[in-house]
Amino acid sequence: MDKNSNAYVLVFATAVCVVLASGLAATFNGLKDRIAKNSLFDKQRNVLIASGLFDPATEQMTQEQLEQKFATQVEARVLEFFEADVEKRVKVNHEEKTETVREVTSAAETDIEIADLPRVQREDKSRILGELYVVTDDEGKTVYCMPISGYGLWSTLYGFLALEDDRDTVRGITFYKHGETPGLGGEVEKEWWQGDWKGKRTHDSNGALVGITILKGRGNTRDDHQVDGISGATITSNGVTNFVKADLQKYEVYFRDL
Repeated sequence: MDKNSNAYVLVFATAVCVVLASGLAATFNGLKDRIAKNSLFDKQRNVLIASGLFDPATEQMTQEQLEQKFATQVEARVLEFFEADVEKRVKVNHEEKTETVREVTSAAETDIEIADLPRVQREDKSRILGELYVVTDDEGKTVYCMPISGYGLWSTLYGFLALEDDRDTVRGITFYKHGETPGLGGEVEKEWWQGDWKGKRTHDSNGALVGITILKGRGNTRDDHQVDGISGATITSNGVTNFVKADLQKYEVYFRDL
């Protein structure tokens, strides 16, 4: 075949693509178990951080030590949430009216193992399932750590929010996976901002769930339900405010029965 012909160029390019694609597929399959194990450890590590069992800024612990700490001080549960139509009073243009909304009204523990959760969700997408980590800290106190996730500006953010035994006071928060802009929305992973969440309360004085509101800018006068914002990251901040409250509302149903 003439090496200067279009046919040769096409055949050569196709062969290169096939070889590279096959190599990438083989590499991925060969590393699949290791990737899954590293992903699981990353989540475990962040549960420990959010729950106050590990501070990476001041403590040095090996992966084996952290895995052992998780195994002995954390109980992982899988919950199933059930939805129903509920009539609620909402404000629209400063006027109150009744609307029918679909929301989680009950929750129950399941016998599903955390490791099996992704497979179960793939097989039955109609089920609403969620993780909950019940942590016993070094002083014997109970901490409840739940996954949080939702849209920011450029990506879905994934993290954990830990509450004290009163299921109201924030023990800690982490974000372990996102694609937000470094220096802007990416500041959600920084200790200076996550530390501002500690001690905040998710309910008002009447016991109603209000969540945590992220303000605009830094140096604000804040109440028990507010944290400083991140300069230049208004959309990311609004996203975190909204999806944290939505996740809290879902788990609130389960906490109510404890």
